[in-house]
Amino acid sequence: MSAEINYSSTLDRFDNFQEDAQLAFLSQELYGWLYHYAYNVGAAVLIAASSMVALHTGVLPRWLAWSGLMVALILLLHFLILLGSLLALLWFVMVAVLMLAGGVGSTDGPRRYTVRW
Repeated sequence: MSAEINYSSTLDRFDNFQEDAQLAFLSQELYGWLYHYAYNVGAAVLIAASSMVALHTGVLPRWLAWSGLMVALILLLHFLILLGSLLALLWFVMVAVLMLAGGVGSTDGPRRYTVRW
């Protein structure tokens, strides 16, 4: 967010700062890239990791875990930013509703696996 307002706040703060349209455009482009990497990539990693844990432990319904992996993939596609953001929001709301309603399954502790050589 600070990249979006840095140009205008710099104009207000410093009297001898010269206005430059190219610098304003650069500031806006920087904000767009920061939004993409900070939110979309971060949300994709969070949703993918949560979905993998849910598939492994069964703590969430399998359909929600698989849909989370699809949402994470869509979030990483740069040309579907708006769709990915809306799907991520929907996925977060579905997980929250399941948690509040008690529809989240119990794992009865961690699963133990024996590795055989």
